[in-house]
Amino acid sequence: VCHKIILSHLARCFHISSSRQAFTRLANNLIRLAEHFQSSRNADALEEVSRVLINLPMDDAQKIGQYYQAIAIKGRGQIEKARLLLETIANDAPTVYRTRAIQFLGTVCREQGEVDESLRLQLEALKAVPDNTPGWQAKLMVHMEVSISRSVLGDHKGALASFENLSPLVRLVSQYNPYFYYSYH
Repeated sequence: VCHKIILSHLARCFHISSSRQAFTRLANNLIRLAEHFQSSRNADALEEVSRVLINLPMDDAQKIGQYYQAIAIKGRGQIEKARLLLETIANDAPTVYRTRAIQFLGTVCREQGEVDESLRLQLEALKAVPDNTPGWQAKLMVHMEVSISRSVLGDHKGALASFENLSPLVRLVSQYNPYFYYSYH
């Protein structure tokens, strides 16, 4: 799948006045593909797409590729390696991906039993969320994770109430990433 998209875009490079524009289009399509593979939990395909992004001659695409690589690595059980990569991305990536890296670090912490650190990271991510369409997904992910952490801490009613209040945000995010509709329900 990746090969066909890449070849298609490279072929179009000769017809587009700017190769930078072609690489930007390719990066955007690869990011959409990475989101799909992340949603479907296809770590092999996600890692393949992340490698292509990392090798594009664009600094932002490389950092975004590292974010998806960290997710794929974590999916393979290499928690510490993923955690180190996420910490790097959280310090130096485009805003939305910096926020998502912080949020995902919080998820990793919760999964490792560090619930207080998870909540601290989720609140840090929430403060960094840009107020635009790409930021809505990060905001939703933070709120879902906070609800899970509340439940882990024993506040099941509060967690459920928080989770139920996410419905409008789920509808917004689901317009461009349907995975969250199904995940939420």
